[in-house]
Order: sequence, then structure tokens, then C-alpha cells
Amino acid sequence: KGKTVLDLGSNQGGMLSAIAHKIKNGVGLDYDARMVNVSNKIKEHRNQKNLQFYVFDLENEKLHQSE
Repeated sequence: KGKTVLDLGSNQGGMLSAIAHKIKNGVGLDYDARMVNVSNKIKEHRNQKNLQFYVFDLENEKLHQSE
């Protein structure tokens, strides 16, 4: 309760949506923009303002800055 939760591979946001009332914030990441769009529509419909969903491809994105 009251924690921030990161969901890697959040798909349509079902896990975060199910626990939204228990957590402080939820962040979902998925590589498929269509799934992220669905997640954001569902959270808006359910008025779950503590959830955020983003497109991010863990296999292809740089996770650190090069010098």
C-alpha cells in the first residue's frame, strides 16, 4: 500500500489497473504503442490519475548515456 509500482511489459495495463486503489503511483512500460494507447484510454475511463503508461522498448533503447 502507498508504494510506487513499475510494470515492465504492461500490455493493456491490467495489473496496474487492478491495484490502482492500493498504490501511490503506477508506471507501465510496453514496446507496443497500441497497447500503451489502450492502457491510457482505460485509465482515463476509470479516472485512475495515479497511473501512467509509456512506450519503451527495453531491448532497443539505451539505458545509459554514452560519454
